Amino acid sequence: MTLLRTYIVLAVLRGVATVMAVLITVTCVIEFVRELSDVGTGDYGLQAALIFIGLRIPRTIFTTLPIGALIGALLSLGNLAVHRELIVMRASGVSSLQLLSAVGLAGLVLAVLMVLLGESVAPSLGAYANEMRTRAMHEEIAVGDGQATWLREGDRIVALRRQGNRCNP
Repeated sequence: MTLLRTYIVLAVLRGVATVMAVLITVTCVIEFVRELSDVGTGDYGLQAALIFIGLRIPRTIFTTLPIGALIGALLSLGNLAVHRELIVMRASGVSSLQLLSAVGLAGLVLAVLMVLLGESVAPSLGAYANEMRTRAMHEEIAVGDGQATWLREGDRIVALRRQGNRCNP
């Protein structure tokens, strides 16, 4: 049963990967078209837009993985049924519960992937992408070293220095 379970898990994961590739591609194209209206604002160019979309791919995976897993698993199991592989498995003594446990194992792998993406990679890369986009579009840079903060907006550069709090007793 171990070989058969591995076969079913890999078939489901292949189906999910195929569906996810399609969903990610469509989502990235839609985001790219949406970003084209902002290209040319400030320092936000085509390369910055592509980097922005690339950095948001883990977030896209995180948001589309549940529907991609459902569609991919259904397509994979449907493909096994069309090729009569499920009938052969059932005729050889594999119970419905064993088939269900194999599909559940694939779901567990996908759930672990989703938790890892949602708790580590996706939020940090998404925040970095949004910050990069905002900085490029607004051309404002603030640099501080503790002594002074330098701000730039267009052609103006301003230095703000901290005044010490002098209290003479």
